[in-house]
Amino acid sequence: MAAAILAVFGSVPTCIVSCSDDKPGDLALVAPATSYQINQGDTLKIPISLDNANKGDLSATVASSDAKYPASISKIEQGAATIKVAAPEIITKASAFTVTLDITDSQYNRKLEQVYNVTSVLASNFVTLTDRANCHIVAPGSIVMFPASFGDSTANVTFDSVSLIWQDHKDLVKKVVSEDSNIIVVLGSGVSGNAMIGASKSDKNIWDWMLWVSDYDPEKNIMTYATSIATDGSTYKIMDRNLGGLSSEASVDAFGLFYEWGRKEPFTSGTVYKIDNSEYTFPIVAATDAATAAGTKDIYALGNENPTTYYKGAGNASGNYGWFLTDKSLIANHTNTWGGLGNKSIYDPCPAGWRVPKTYASFNFYADVSSNTDVKIEYAYDANGTANLNKMGRLVSLDGGTTKFFFPFQGEYNNSGVFQSYYDGTATWPCGKTWLAELDEANYRARAIQTSPTSVLLTSGLVTSYGCAIRCVKE
Repeated sequence: MAAAILAVFGSVPTCIVSCSDDKPGDLALVAPATSYQINQGDTLKIPISLDNANKGDLSATVASSDAKYPASISKIEQGAATIKVAAPEIITKASAFTVTLDITDSQYNRKLEQVYNVTSVLASNFVTLTDRANCHIVAPGSIVMFPASFGDSTANVTFDSVSLIWQDHKDLVKKVVSEDSNIIVVLGSGVSGNAMIGASKSDKNIWDWMLWVSDYDPEKNIMTYATSIATDGSTYKIMDRNLGGLSSEASVDAFGLFYEWGRKEPFTSGTVYKIDNSEYTFPIVAATDAATAAGTKDIYALGNENPTTYYKGAGNASGNYGWFLTDKSLIANHTNTWGGLGNKSIYDPCPAGWRVPKTYASFNFYADVSSNTDVKIEYAYDANGTANLNKMGRLVSLDGGTTKFFFPFQGEYNNSGVFQSYYDGTATWPCGKTWLAELDEANYRARAIQTSPTSVLLTSGLVTSYGCAIRCVKE
């Protein structure tokens, strides 16, 4: 009997040992890849597969070292899980960061840590501009980032929001966002044109910039001209097209944008659109009414806050006071609005390195060989046709005809904000005036260049409420 009892009790320790749970081995990842790349707008998925995960109570956390790339992990099931890392919609700077995985087994007091190295990749069409200007030339389909500066100054605009004000082709601009003191614009693929981008604060437009969306490189086909009226003997380098033009050839694509004198905001003669591609119409306001609303005789600041409003000329019937003055005695305060005969100003609408021409850079291209023996002027298509009839503009050559530069008859806005005198196939006197940077204080007007039937010459001046083209020259 005792033997039987001993046999029974002697078997107890053996049962306890054989029935106990063995502690599993250390947690380990199965063949982990630890280096990854991530593209803008993508979600990176990192697969997790664990050895020795069939037992225990496992939990996992992940942390990204860069808040712009948040990370998360799914629940571990049967030793497997997935880490997800989200990239921002637009990556503005390539960077390297880490994602740290921590797994804890609360039952067996096991832990595992793994660090993954991730590199963000800039999109191939992302362009960072460091130039400061009110206009930037950018390629179609780009994602472009530029500083939100007051013109070419080193000061940045403080704003609450940024947006597309208008575009002259549908789907030219897809998105406008900001980052720090930069503005980022996503452009539509294969679409060229012009777009105005605005920065606002407390629902007021603080500043705006033009994107000249084109494959144009202004350095490749420069018109070099030593003007006969220059007092300093300078040689001027001139763009081969008007500001905003999409071609240097004789066609409507050569027609650029229109500016009231002294403004950085352009207007067009065609249809413009909002970001949803709905049409937008430019308001036209009498300067006297605007001055009353602003509570001041000088409405320049109001014009800046209303970049799409075309202001009629104030003053007498001919509008000699201009768009920004209801008191012509104030004209002397604005001689340097576009730089006058001095340096480029922050209101200059030309791209970096270019400016509105000074008067001494005026394009006095005469057909008369006694004035400039090397200058040759032709009609766009027919050198012997009726003056200006059915012609889109002037072809001007400075080497006797081998190389020609096109000056289009793209028309103008008159003192009342009415678009007129453009090439339409029938007009007998279409216009192609371009602004200069100098004011004619004595006559309350501004200097301009006129493309005429026989020449391209300096005019006697226009009231500043006219809307004319600009042909930028090198600074």
